[in-house]
Amino acid sequence: MKPVYLEFCGVNSFSEKAAIDFRKLLKGGIFGIFGDTGSGKSTILDCIHLALYGKIERSSETECINHKSDGFYIIYEFELAVDGVRHTYRVERARNRKKKIEARLYERDSEGKLLALADGATEVKEKVREIVGISYEDFKMCIALPQGEFAGLVKAPPKERLELVSRLFDLGRYGERLKAVLRERCGKAKGDVELYTRLMEGAEDCSEEKLAEAQSALVALQTEAETEAKLFAEAEQAFAVLERKKREYEEYGQAVKTLSVLEAELPIWMKKREELGLLPSAKTVLERAKAVSEAQRGIAEQTLAYERAEKALLEAKKTLSQKQSAYAAAGYEEAIAALNISLGKLQAAAEDIAAAETAKEQLRAAQNDYRALQQTQSKENFDGLIAQADEELAALGEDESLAEFVKRHCSSDILREAYGRVRADLRALGEKYPEAEADILALCEKYTVEGAGEAFDFVGAKLAYEKAEKRRAELKKRRAELEKRRLEQEKIKGELELLLKKGLLYRETYEAAMKKTEAVAKLGSKQSVEGQIKVLEAQKAAAEKAVRDTEAEISRLTAAAEGAKAAKQVYETALSAAKQALANALLESGFMGVEQAQELVKELGEEQRAKERIENFFREHTRLSDKKAEVERKGANAFSLEEYARAEREKLAVSQKKQELLLAIGKAEQALAALKEQKEKFAETAKQLKAAQKRYEEWEKLLKLVAAGRGGKTLMEFVASEYLQEICESATVTLLKLTGGRYFLRYDTEFFVGDNLDGGNLRAVATLSGGETFLVSLSLALALSGAICQKSLRPAEFFFLDEGFGTLDEKLVDTVMNVLSKVSAEFSVGIISHVEELKLRIENKIEVTGATKTHGSTLRVVAF
Repeated sequence: MKPVYLEFCGVNSFSEKAAIDFRKLLKGGIFGIFGDTGSGKSTILDCIHLALYGKIERSSETECINHKSDGFYIIYEFELAVDGVRHTYRVERARNRKKKIEARLYERDSEGKLLALADGATEVKEKVREIVGISYEDFKMCIALPQGEFAGLVKAPPKERLELVSRLFDLGRYGERLKAVLRERCGKAKGDVELYTRLMEGAEDCSEEKLAEAQSALVALQTEAETEAKLFAEAEQAFAVLERKKREYEEYGQAVKTLSVLEAELPIWMKKREELGLLPSAKTVLERAKAVSEAQRGIAEQTLAYERAEKALLEAKKTLSQKQSAYAAAGYEEAIAALNISLGKLQAAAEDIAAAETAKEQLRAAQNDYRALQQTQSKENFDGLIAQADEELAALGEDESLAEFVKRHCSSDILREAYGRVRADLRALGEKYPEAEADILALCEKYTVEGAGEAFDFVGAKLAYEKAEKRRAELKKRRAELEKRRLEQEKIKGELELLLKKGLLYRETYEAAMKKTEAVAKLGSKQSVEGQIKVLEAQKAAAEKAVRDTEAEISRLTAAAEGAKAAKQVYETALSAAKQALANALLESGFMGVEQAQELVKELGEEQRAKERIENFFREHTRLSDKKAEVERKGANAFSLEEYARAEREKLAVSQKKQELLLAIGKAEQALAALKEQKEKFAETAKQLKAAQKRYEEWEKLLKLVAAGRGGKTLMEFVASEYLQEICESATVTLLKLTGGRYFLRYDTEFFVGDNLDGGNLRAVATLSGGETFLVSLSLALALSGAICQKSLRPAEFFFLDEGFGTLDEKLVDTVMNVLSKVSAEFSVGIISHVEELKLRIENKIEVTGATKTHGSTLRVVAF
């Protein structure tokens, strides 16, 4: 995995947004995260843990929310190489104090667009585990070691170390899980032996004689069944002939009975056939009579409609006159105009009230700002303090070099030392030339000053110079700070005067606006006046609508009266024509009146259906007559029921005997099959028992072998030790580089360090110094990381080191940095530390500043 981008807010000490672009940081192979203890350096690592796995080691997901924030959010993008192809993924995770969790996972396509992969905390966690290939515990061991766990593998007790390796490399299948499986299978094999043993005890062998007897009995029953089957077929055939004759006899009786009924109804249907010819004329008469009735009904309806319309028209005209008078008397327009004038005054007053409220708020804000600024005023005597600093600086004199300082302050000391050397030279000259002793003594007296012979203290002079320079720098810094604070206080004083002026202006604005609003208070509120206007406008519109509706009703009633009058005349013309047509139809059909035609239509109904019923009656009468004659001609009416019953009894007896034989055959076949199955089952059970005994012996041997492996170790312990041996060999390569070929690692229940400078002697890691322990831990961490990433089939592209450098001396820091620079060609390394020397040596870095009272922790990315 290689990080690309991290953005977070509201996590631990970070209350504001923080963003890190790892692409520039990783170009140098090594980058650092630096800051004071507790500033929030490890929070960057926590955010990566939290984004990927939804949890961090040092606190819960709720506890890590910043105390000034309602929640947190994290955006983390990373690259991953899968089967040689690089993929970019983005995780977004957020949570508030109400435990509402949001989590999403995306993948960027070739165009940089985000494609959704998972939504929800559980789904995202499972998908990340699938993509990254390792669990949270493995991740923090091989990619991002959290603070305090750097030397965990070295210092852990043997049992915990083996459990750690077992979990990291899924060795449980060689330990307790394997033993559990073996115990289960051994128990199952033992149960199978006991089961087959019990089955053998309850089973009986079956002899060949028993099988032969059962076979002979079955053949005898099958022969007898074949004879009975032939007899049953003959009886069944004879019974079928009699059954057909019975059916024909029953049909003949039914036909005779139905024919007698039809003979009784024959005169009625003959009469209906004659009346069927008069049905069209009867229908014509009824149609003419219906036309007369409809015309009479139309005349009556239109007469009534005309009378109703005339009466309603008179009422509508009276109502219209009343509504027009009421509308004129209401005076809606004058009242609405007066209210609109009042509303205009109130709207202007509302603006004054708003202005007063704004001025009031501005006045309150200005007062608050004034009080806040007053509290920041300092009572320091800046002029006196600055004058005091100037006096001290004047006493120190102008800036000067060390030579000038010595010349000004130490000239007498230098002169004494020089004169002392001259006098020594003169005395030596006097000893050589005694005759010049008097002159030499005079010269010695000339070159003698107070304190002569004392050596010049150059170190002391340098210290005095440095002390004076330091005091001069302190005084200059103090004077600059005083000057800065004085300017700040003068600025605050100016702001206070400005706030006083603003406050007076806001107060005057407020008082003027309030006076304007008092004049319109008697008009009521703007809302009440607007409500009165709306009520009057609604009343006016309703009154106008009522007048319009009444006028429309008058127009409608007038048209209705004229329409009814015209329709009545049309119906009167139609009535005269309909009466003449009815008289002509009665004359042509021969009916005495409409009632006679109506009776005929009622009796026959619809013509086509009446014709079909009549034809069906005569058709059925002819069919039954023909069938009766045909049966009598054949003599089928002479059928004997006694003969039929006797044949039925014979068939039933033969069928029953046949069923009894078939049942006996079935039982004999079952008995024979049971004997065969019993014989086969006995042989199969014996075979299964032998196989089960063999399986039990094999599983029992394997369980004993796994429970106590080579050298008294369990198999899991042996395999875990082998893994640790391989990790130890890989870590030795790195450790030799870190220590210049001096130290190497060995593992035998515990970790031991060999010293090539001491003849390769081994000693326990507990005897190492803090720096040496760190180098061993780093070597093992790099080896462990590579092994776990190899297990997950993902390349180790990135590694985080959280702290661990505080115990290294300068030489070891150089060695570690050199080794990390070499391994950075294979994967990137991120170092989290507060060591100032590392901060100066690493160019690409993240500088973290701790939280203050006013804001949370902040970070700055420095990358080249």
